[in-house]
Amino acid sequence: MLKRQKIISSIVLIAASAVGLIYCIRNIGETTLSIHPLFLPSILFGALCLLSVIRLYSGVRMKPEEDERHDIHVPKKSLLTMVLIVAYALLFKSLGYVVDTFFYLVFQMLLLKDGKKNYALIALIAVIGSVGVYALFVYGFNVMLPPGVLNHLF
Repeated sequence: MLKRQKIISSIVLIAASAVGLIYCIRNIGETTLSIHPLFLPSILFGALCLLSVIRLYSGVRMKPEEDERHDIHVPKKSLLTMVLIVAYALLFKSLGYVVDTFFYLVFQMLLLKDGKKNYALIALIAVIGSVGVYALFVYGFNVMLPPGVLNHLF
């Protein structure tokens, strides 16, 4: 069973990374920047494709005695983190970078902090983190991030 799962998951990853790589290559155009914004995603999709091919090769060559069933346990905090990341990505443009990042950081810190929670410190870290990184990108790197709901306030 493990051999079959390894082969199928490798094929899915190869297909997904190939689609991403083709998208990046087809959309790289002329830019005034020294490095195109799609350069890093192209490298990452290429690396994912290469690693998936290696995984497929190891799955095909797997010996029958290695083909054992493994129980996979995903902790609840990991699943909730994945949900938070998906929500962050979906709300990024509508809420804007600062607001979306603030809420993501607050919820992520509340999720990961065990024991007594210092809500004031969590809020302070989230404000400084989201506003600080926004200022770094907008004023330091001259990269515009979506203002979202803050665009209507200022």
